[in-house]
Amino acid sequence: LSAENLRRAKEKGVRICISSDAHAPQGLQYHYGILQARRAWLEQKDFINMQPWHTFNAWRTKRQASS
Repeated sequence: LSAENLRRAKEKGVRICISSDAHAPQGLQYHYGILQARRAWLEQKDFINMQPWHTFNAWRTKRQASS
């Protein structure tokens, strides 16, 4: 997502999952997700996969139950 879309998602309360988008181990050196998050002024609390396990698991369980 672009920085603009990340900011919009945050404003709407959308939980973001950040990843490396690596397709091979060599791709782990690139930090595109982190760079976009910084451009959007996002914080650790804005990312669901950067939360403590109990928080993430509760969110995941709730989503599974509603689908």
